[in-house]
Amino acid sequence: MDAINEIKSRLSIEELVGQYVQLKKVGRSFKALCPFHKERTPSFHVSPEKQLAYCFGCHKGGDHFKFIQEIEGLDFRGALNLLAEKAGVELPKRLPEYTQKKSDRDRLIVLHEEATQFFTDQLWNSSEGEKVIKYLKKRGVTEETIKAEKLGFAPDSKDVLYSHLLKKDFTRDEILAGGLAVSRDTEKSDCVDRFRMRLIFPIENLNGNVCAFGGRAVREGDEPKYLNSPETSIYYKSSLMYGLAKARSAIRENKNAIIVEGYMDALALRQAGHLNVVACGGTSLTDDQLAVLKRFTKNVLLAFDRDNAGKTATERAIQLSMPQEFSARIVVWKGEYKDPDECVRENPKAFGEALAGAGNAPEYLSLYFKEKFGDDKKQIVESLLPFWNQVINSIELDQWLRQSSADFNISLQSIYDELKRFQGKQKFLKNPTKKQETDIEANKVKGFDVQEYLLGLLLTYPEIYTMANQFLTPEDFEKNELQNIYRSLTSEYNQTLTDDEKEKMNLLSMYTEARNTDLSWEVIEEEALEITRSILKKKFNTEKRTLSSHMRNAKPSEQAEFLESYQKLLEKEEELISRMPCQKS
Repeated sequence: MDAINEIKSRLSIEELVGQYVQLKKVGRSFKALCPFHKERTPSFHVSPEKQLAYCFGCHKGGDHFKFIQEIEGLDFRGALNLLAEKAGVELPKRLPEYTQKKSDRDRLIVLHEEATQFFTDQLWNSSEGEKVIKYLKKRGVTEETIKAEKLGFAPDSKDVLYSHLLKKDFTRDEILAGGLAVSRDTEKSDCVDRFRMRLIFPIENLNGNVCAFGGRAVREGDEPKYLNSPETSIYYKSSLMYGLAKARSAIRENKNAIIVEGYMDALALRQAGHLNVVACGGTSLTDDQLAVLKRFTKNVLLAFDRDNAGKTATERAIQLSMPQEFSARIVVWKGEYKDPDECVRENPKAFGEALAGAGNAPEYLSLYFKEKFGDDKKQIVESLLPFWNQVINSIELDQWLRQSSADFNISLQSIYDELKRFQGKQKFLKNPTKKQETDIEANKVKGFDVQEYLLGLLLTYPEIYTMANQFLTPEDFEKNELQNIYRSLTSEYNQTLTDDEKEKMNLLSMYTEARNTDLSWEVIEEEALEITRSILKKKFNTEKRTLSSHMRNAKPSEQAEFLESYQKLLEKEEELISRMPCQKS
């Protein structure tokens, strides 16, 4: 037995996951609150039968190795070592060839390492790069910081990085998958570098491995000002914070984290000695970023820009931090400095004083909404309601409401009445009377599109597959992987599935079983019919639009033929739909 299978045989998926979250038995599976994002209703499911752990809310997880990679921030080799230790499996000194080969994710990490070196070389060894270094020094960034942060430069060339990576034995598909090149065609010559004429900021995962890049335009008029890598299998923009790998030790030591907006803010603060700084980096602050940060501290100092966008970002960050029970303080510095970068460079003392005197969220929001709305008490209260609604501790809430009552000269009873009214409205919005119907009509079911969900039904219930197979062909599914999975169910095909397709098949079946635990067979059957009917209608509508377009552009002598084809299509649609079981009222 090889090492991977031995680990899985010795350590069940539920035993492994149970070390991180509290599992509750539900039928043949388990469920729990997701460890990867904040939620109140469990979306995280563990299937002993399929040996999978997966969240149908944030779509993280998988087998033993993917789960550990996600929750511990490890690459495949690190996950292998950790799981071997947990399972009591001794890894051989020379691992079999398949374990020495880097997984797709690991290959992308190496790809980014090579790209980082390329960008660094371009910064230090090109005439254009020299100009960028001068720009950085003018901004107060030292050579030591430039080198420590692995800053680089992407030259103004169509495909110089792409060609370089090809020479380093990376494939076209790997370069595209890593987001370092873009293509609108299948031709190799069509690939162009994503980053051109930009200062490059390497983005590291929690292991300190570069997994993405941020690029700042250095040429006047180039847009966008900041361009970031797309999400890939190694880069989840919504959950990764710039600089966290470097800052994690300092965050633990200081027992707090300074959160800033941009890359330059983070560089400037770190250079000034504030080593516990992280940046949102290419995105506004997210729930997932806070969930990761919470592993290291629950105390944050928000130091966003002083413009209107920065104030809006601060407001949103406070609201996001409250359900996760962060203690948020807001940094407001004296002077007209527009952002932390400018303040810490020109007046480090002022920024230090701002950090020390950072106010709490209630204080900041009172001043902010007073400034924004003046004497409009109704608007102020309406703006504060979402924040009050997020406060979990009743004593803290009472203190905040009493302070607001005094600040705005509004009776405490009126504030409580408005809060109760708001909470009632929110409760209604969260519990629509026909949520199940709404999900289907919106063409999605908990993160899956309806075609994926239908395939889950076909995999789980043979009776539904028998029905659907009378009307659907593999080509009726829009995604190739779904077509292949559907073919694998049909005896006339001998479809070989990839590992990813097998995992997708298991996840769809796993989700369907978990979702439909409390649903009657009538409801399940009706959903399958509804989705099958919608797929067919969509297919026929597409074909009718195509024929109509041809008829409009056809010569008069050709129109009769197209009209006949259109009529046959209508008859085929009517015949097929009429054969389907009737919907139950």
